[in-house]
Amino acid sequence: MKRVFLFISNLLLTFFLIATLSFWKEALPQRLFPGVAVHSGQVDYTTLKQELDSLAKEHNSLIARTIWEVDSDGKSRTLYEAFGDGQLPDWMPPASQESIHKSDLLNNYNIISGTLTSQELATHLKELGLEKANAFENDRVSFVLAMFTQPDQLISMLIFLLTFLALIVIGQIQSLSQSGIRLISGERLSHLFFRSLARDGLDILLFGLPALLIACILLISLGYPYEVQTFLGILFILYNSLLLLLSLLIALLFTISLKKSISSLSSKENYQSSQSYAFSTLVRYLPFYWLL
Repeated sequence: MKRVFLFISNLLLTFFLIATLSFWKEALPQRLFPGVAVHSGQVDYTTLKQELDSLAKEHNSLIARTIWEVDSDGKSRTLYEAFGDGQLPDWMPPASQESIHKSDLLNNYNIISGTLTSQELATHLKELGLEKANAFENDRVSFVLAMFTQPDQLISMLIFLLTFLALIVIGQIQSLSQSGIRLISGERLSHLFFRSLARDGLDILLFGLPALLIACILLISLGYPYEVQTFLGILFILYNSLLLLLSLLIALLFTISLKKSISSLSSKENYQSSQSYAFSTLVRYLPFYWLL
C-alpha cells in the first residue's frame, strides 16, 4: 500500500505542476533565465541594438528581448529578439523585423546563456537611458515553493504527508514482533534503525522515480522546453525529502520505544507484554497518534 501511495502521490503532484505551468507558458523565460524588467525610460533602438550586441559578445552571452504582439485573430503572441552570438532555443520564436521595429522597448531582457549577470545588464540599460530597469534572478526553487504554499495546494500536500505518516507507523507496528526477535537474537538497535530508514528510502526511489519519468515524458510531449524539467526535479526532491524526514522521525521513535521495551525483558516468557509496551510507547511519542 505504501509503495502504491508513493507512486500515485508523486504522479499527482507532478501532474499538478505541469497543469500550473500551462498558465505560465508565455512567461517561462522569466522563470528560467535571469534578466532585467524595464519599466520606463527612452533610448534609440539603433543605439540599444548596437550596445546590447557589443555587451553580449563581450561576455560571450545571448540576450533575448520579449516582444508581445496581437495577431490578426486577436490572439496574443510572445516573440523574442536576440542580441549577441548564438541562437534562441527552439521554443522561443524569433520576431520579424517588422515586429521588432513596432515593439515597445520597455519590456523584459533575459540572459539566455553566457557570463553576463542581470546586475551588469541592468546597469548598462540604465546608462543607455532606461532608468527604471530592475534586475531579477531565476530562483526556480522559490517558484516551486510559491506554487505549493497556496492554500489548496498546501492542503493537498499536508494530506499526502499525513497519509504517508500513517502508512509508515502502521508498517512499524506490524514489524514490532520481527524486530523484537532480532533484538533478542543479538542484533543492535542501530541496525534496526538504519534498516527501516533504508527500506523507506529505497521505496521512495523505486516508486517515486518512475512517476517523475512519466511526468518528464508528458512534459516533452506537450512541447515544453527541456529546461522546465528542472521544476519537476525540484518538486521531486522537496516532496520526497519531506517523506524521508518523516520516515527518519518514525524510525527514531520506533527505536526509542524498542529500547525501552527491551530493557523490561527478563525472559522470553514476558516477550508478549514487552511487545505491547513497545506499541504503547511508540504511540505515546507520536504527535499524530490519532491517525491510528
